Amino acid sequence: GLYIDALLAGRQFAGVSDSDEDLRERLSQDYDRFGGEAMLQRLSAVDPDRAAKLAPTDRRRLIRALEVYELTGRTISEHDAHSRTLPPAFEALYVVLDCADRKALYDRIDERVDRMCENGLFDETQALLDRGVPDSSTCMQAIGYRQAAMALRGELSRGEAEALIKQATRRYAKRQLTWFRLAPDRMTPGEMALQIRDAFSQRQNP
Repeated sequence: GLYIDALLAGRQFAGVSDSDEDLRERLSQDYDRFGGEAMLQRLSAVDPDRAAKLAPTDRRRLIRALEVYELTGRTISEHDAHSRTLPPAFEALYVVLDCADRKALYDRIDERVDRMCENGLFDETQALLDRGVPDSSTCMQAIGYRQAAMALRGELSRGEAEALIKQATRRYAKRQLTWFRLAPDRMTPGEMALQIRDAFSQRQNP
C-alpha cells in the first residue's frame, strides 16, 4: 500500500547515494558505541518531530534520519512535508481487490509459507549470513528471513520459526487490507463495473 501511494502521489524520497557508505558505517558504529538513547537525543536536537516517532531501539530509522540530515542539511521531516505538497504524479484508476473469505486467505498464506520453507528458505537465509549480510540490514528484517535467521542462530526451532512467519504474514495481510479499504478514491471491481455500465448506458441513451 505504501509503495502504491508513493508512486501515485508523486512522493519523493531523500536520496542516499552509494558514496555514503562511510557515513552510514560511522553512524552505525556510533549507535553501537553510544547506544540508542544517545542517538535518539542526537536526532532530537535537529529533528524533534521525527525523533518523537522513533524508539531508541529503532536503529535503522535513527541512522537513516541522521544520515539524511548530515548529507542534505534538511531533516526527513522537512523533506516529507515538502513531498506532501507535490501534485499527484499520475491520473490513476485505483482498483482494490479484497478477499471476503478471510479463512481462505489465511489458509493460502499458510500454504505459501510451507512451500517457501520446502523450497529452501532456511538454506537461502544461511547463504546470506555466510556472505556476511548483517542481521541489522533491511533485507534480514523482512518477514521470513528474520524468523529463519533466528532459527539458524538457535533462538527458535524451525517449527516455531515457520509458525511465526505465518503469523507475521497474516498480520501483514490484515494491515494491507485495512490500508486499501481506507485509501481515497479507491474502488472495488464491482464498483468499477457499475461505473462502466452507467457510462455505457449514458452513451447509448444521451
